[in-house]
This record gives sequence, structure tokens and C-alpha cells, in this order.
Amino acid sequence: MSSRTKTKAGGTGLGLSIAKEIIDAHHGKIWASNNQSQGATFHFIIPVGNLKSATTHKNHPSPSLASKETSSKQNMPKDSTKKQVTILMIDDEELVITSMELAFSASNYKFVGALGGVAGLKYLREHESEVDLILLDLMMPDMYGLNVLEKIKQNPKTSHIPVILQTGASDLSEIDKAYRLGIANNIKKPYKAKDIIAIIDKALNNN
Repeated sequence: MSSRTKTKAGGTGLGLSIAKEIIDAHHGKIWASNNQSQGATFHFIIPVGNLKSATTHKNHPSPSLASKETSSKQNMPKDSTKKQVTILMIDDEELVITSMELAFSASNYKFVGALGGVAGLKYLREHESEVDLILLDLMMPDMYGLNVLEKIKQNPKTSHIPVILQTGASDLSEIDKAYRLGIANNIKKPYKAKDIIAIIDKALNNN
């Protein structure tokens, strides 16, 4: 912030640098144009995948936000040459799903995002034979992650699907419960895309 403002607050000039790093990480671009009167206008573009209707957003009809699918071209697991591997992410934060969609655009996995536990289970019921691995958030307002996990593991048609728990919580007792219910692994938020893809590779190759 400029020292010429009313508050006289200065700044270190990191804001634009951070914004550029975030945009670069999402394979976007940022540029500036001068205003004739004063100051400048900053523009940026971030690529996003096509939105496809598949589920319901937090119990409210919003098909365009409910599910996102993407597929790409690297990090193919050893046993997935016969068909493309489908990863289902169940999370209540759209930003997390969008970020992972971008991350998976550099892998050879097909990515599907479902907003919330209810939407995730609905998608799974309709595509149970297509899903190869599930990324499951623990803290979701519509349905607790362990309750979602129980339903997945109690269903003979989905119990074999490896589940990776992802959470920002540090409650080890809940993570222990998740292991007893049958998760393949867990990862703490926030994490790097390369770390989660490595865990996914391992889970699929060990399954």
C-alpha cells in the first residue's frame, strides 16, 4: 500500500509478487496497463475446466457447481493401461476442488470433484464401477467424513475402492478411526500436488 494514502501505511511490495506466483502455479498469466488519469489496472487469466452437472451442491440444486471432471497425461499407475483411472474428490470447498482439478491436469488421471459428502455418495452410487480412488475430506458441514467413509466401506460394491483421507485437523484419534475403517492413507492439508499424486500412485499400485 502506498505511503501516499490517508492512513500513510507503507508496504513491502510483496503483494504483486505473491499474486504472480499463485497465477503462474495455475498456468495463468498476469499483466498491467496504465490508466490515463493515474495508477494502473492489473489483469489476470486462470484456466478452468468445464463444469459438468453430476450432483447437488450442499443440498441446493446447482448442477453447474456440483461436479468437475478433468483428465490428463502423466503419472500413469502401472496397472492402469487398460482404462483411464478415475479419482473422485469429496470436499466441501469449491476452491480446493478447483485447485486439485488444475493440479490433475498435469497427470493422466481423470478427476471428478463432488461438493460435500451427500453429493459425493450420490456420484459414487451412480458411477460405482468407474471410480478407482477417493480423496475424502474429514470436516464437512453436510456429512462428517468418517460417516461418508463408513457408507463407502459398508457397500460391497465400493468397499474395495482405496480412500485417502485429507484434513487440516490434527486430531490423531479421528485419523486412527479412519484407519480402522479402512483408509489407504491420509494427508494433512495444505499439501503440494506432487505429494498427493505420489500417495495416489502408491495406493493404486498397492491395491
